[in-house]
Amino acid sequence: MSEITDIPLAPLAARVVERMRTLILTVGIGGGGLAAARLLGLGVTDPATIGGAVAVGVPTLALFLCAVFDPRFHNALSVVNADRRERARAKREQRVGSRMLHTATIVLLPCVLFAGLRHDGPAAALAFAAFNLVLLGNIADLTRGQPTDRFVV
Repeated sequence: MSEITDIPLAPLAARVVERMRTLILTVGIGGGGLAAARLLGLGVTDPATIGGAVAVGVPTLALFLCAVFDPRFHNALSVVNADRRERARAKREQRVGSRMLHTATIVLLPCVLFAGLRHDGPAAALAFAAFNLVLLGNIADLTRGQPTDRFVV
């Protein structure tokens, strides 16, 4: 068993991301690639883009709901944020969670921005869902191993 699943009260979102990190990356990058192909005019149709947005949006919504309705996730995230504030004051290196998820988030951001500038609704929805899936995965990964018993201000 891995380190995070040995903790019985680990946030659900962190456990989901730990088990499905590769799938989250694959779906997120695949969705971003499909949106980029549409934005570059490579013949991706509206139905394919909308289907891709739904295929990426469903796991994004599921991960979002896992995080939003879990008070342990909020407590762990408060600990992460308190640590990040302390590191920022001391000008030390910040934790970024999973390097792969962090890099994928940075790669998907221009796709989201370009889709918005082009006013292409289906591509923007797909790129936004892909970006949010990977971003939520990275945030959940940051909460792994953090205390979940109290909220830190």
